[in-house]
Amino acid sequence: MIHKKTLSITLDSPLTEEVQDILKSQGLSLSEAIRLFFEQIQQRKRLPFALLPKIPNVKTRQALEEAEAGQGEVFETVAELYRDLGLRQ
Repeated sequence: MIHKKTLSITLDSPLTEEVQDILKSQGLSLSEAIRLFFEQIQQRKRLPFALLPKIPNVKTRQALEEAEAGQGEVFETVAELYRDLGLRQ
């Protein structure tokens, strides 16, 4: 006989709602998806996917592109940067 265990997890509401909608469109409940996730970890003895860094948003991508092109602001000291950002050091 299989013994079941109830898990309690805390997640952000917007994340949970979006994921539930995605899973529902694929015919899965949140519980079924988590069970499948656990089974994949058990079979592979690791996560079933590579952990990638978060994808930068548009503003961050623009800043990275500017920096790579040698554009953008340059500060001689951390104090100058803080002043420009309106922060106290």
